[in-house]
Amino acid sequence: MGRRRALASLDPALRRFAERLRDELGAERVLLFGSQAGRRAGPESDYDVIVVAESFNSIPRLRRASGLRDRFYEVGGNAPMDLICLTPEEFDHARRGITLISAVLPEVVDLLPRKVSP
Repeated sequence: MGRRRALASLDPALRRFAERLRDELGAERVLLFGSQAGRRAGPESDYDVIVVAESFNSIPRLRRASGLRDRFYEVGGNAPMDLICLTPEEFDHARRGITLISAVLPEVVDLLPRKVSP
């Protein structure tokens, strides 16, 4: 899924943020999309991020992003961020329909790449 932009070329705070979400929330996916993922970013561009975590099941949709931006800033991030926070089931449903999620999947950068078995 998506292009394989080298993580080394991204803001290192994004990787730290993704790892922190994995460790603290059990995030399964942290996906960067939009201008930052497509190398079309300007000096004022924000980060557009999809976070997929089972722990969002117990949180109302409008409150899921609460506090997540602070975690980004705590690990050294220094840019605005838009977040889409979904459960795995919501993500699976959205990626199969005509949605923003399905539209951006071809360009995402996976901030938590899975290890490939030999």
